Amino acid sequence: MTRRKGNTLQLKDFRPRSIKTRVTLFTLLIFMVSMWAVAFYASQMLRNDMQRVLGEQQFAHVSALAAVVNNDLQNRVLALEAVASGIDRTAMGDARALQSRLEGLPVLQSLFNSGVSVLDANGVAIADAPHAHGRLGVDYRGLDYIATILKENRPVVSAPIIGPTLKAPGVGIGVPIRDGQGAVLGVLAGVVRLDKENFLNNTIHSFQGKTGGYLLVAPQQRIVITASDKSRVLEVLPAVGVSPRLDRFIQGYEGSDVFTNPMGIEVLASAKTVPLTGWYVAAILPTVDAFAPIRDMQQRMLLATLVLTLLTAALTRSALRHELSPLLDAAKALAKLPTAGQAVRTLPIAEHDEVGRLIGSFNHLVHTINQREEALKDSESRFRNVMEHIPGVAVQGYAMDGTVTFWNAAAEQLYGYSRAEALGGNLLELIIPPELRDGVSRAMQHMAQTGEPIPAGELLLQTLDSTGRRNKLAESFSRRFVV
Repeated sequence: MTRRKGNTLQLKDFRPRSIKTRVTLFTLLIFMVSMWAVAFYASQMLRNDMQRVLGEQQFAHVSALAAVVNNDLQNRVLALEAVASGIDRTAMGDARALQSRLEGLPVLQSLFNSGVSVLDANGVAIADAPHAHGRLGVDYRGLDYIATILKENRPVVSAPIIGPTLKAPGVGIGVPIRDGQGAVLGVLAGVVRLDKENFLNNTIHSFQGKTGGYLLVAPQQRIVITASDKSRVLEVLPAVGVSPRLDRFIQGYEGSDVFTNPMGIEVLASAKTVPLTGWYVAAILPTVDAFAPIRDMQQRMLLATLVLTLLTAALTRSALRHELSPLLDAAKALAKLPTAGQAVRTLPIAEHDEVGRLIGSFNHLVHTINQREEALKDSESRFRNVMEHIPGVAVQGYAMDGTVTFWNAAAEQLYGYSRAEALGGNLLELIIPPELRDGVSRAMQHMAQTGEPIPAGELLLQTLDSTGRRNKLAESFSRRFVV
């Protein structure tokens, strides 16, 4: 689409088939695809690098936490063994003395928030401190860790259990009481109650950061022993196969990974085994928080891409406008050719490049057209001169509407109208009698519409005598009637 302003033909900037529009859009497409490809690649590489770095840091934290948990458990085992080493067969036979001895060890009781007990070789409690839990006389051989100590003669830390007297979740730590020959005389056991403040909770919470959290998991039982999120204490983890990456941690993998946790949140997780028990400590950090810097970077990159896209568009259009201005000038000059009354001027060549060669060809075409125009004008001038002075032959020229455009000297003599009187007049009024005008007008319209010449024939035409009267004369006419 074009528009005309004054005498200047202007091309609209955003025509769909415009070279400027197509080149601009193509350039922007390449630019945006390249920018987004780079942005995607950079964000993926940055995410991978950040996941590796954060994973290494997170694994270092859980390794330190696992070491603390292992050390705390080991200290409790050592404390129990130190007390158990002072109990011999004679002491085992005096329950009252044992009870008094346990009550005189407040430091030992402080290590176990649910107290300590002495069990005989049959697993029956014979001493208990503090004395308020009702454990005396209760048979604890039904607890796996007590049975293991009695059978295998070694210290054991239990999985989370609910004891027969406490009716609350807890972890039992027990060591064998031996005689001089190493035979098992009984068990000294302490219980850490999980639903009350305990050293495991305190240790986990001491490592708590601003986001994410920590878990202490018993993998054999697939149970969360304790967690920084208290709602997850004693949570049963999904069955095998539900979350393969979680299964990988449960099966003993030590390291970091990204997976969706049982709560449906994608997290970066790291795990480290607690050697004494086989438990593992896990750190979890939602990826929404872990990779927040990447999202910020992507948003900044999006903004930068948009700004650069607009800048590229503006610069591209400016460059194209400058480079294509000779072509637009040529287009305007060509558009003027059908209506121009003077010679078309050649265009300057700014650069001897492809556009310059095209403008050079245009200038050659203009030069050829101007030469032909001059030749045509010269030929027309000679033709008019011949027709003007041809003796005895009346020559007239008419437009399709009958307007007189040429009237030679012989026509002046024949019809009685001077050239000045005839030019611009209408042949229907000048030389066609009134009764024939409709017919001649229809014949001329038919010729204008179809291009078929008016058949040759004779008409009585009007002339103007010296007195100003119109007379009639016979004259033949043919396809040369209208020029």
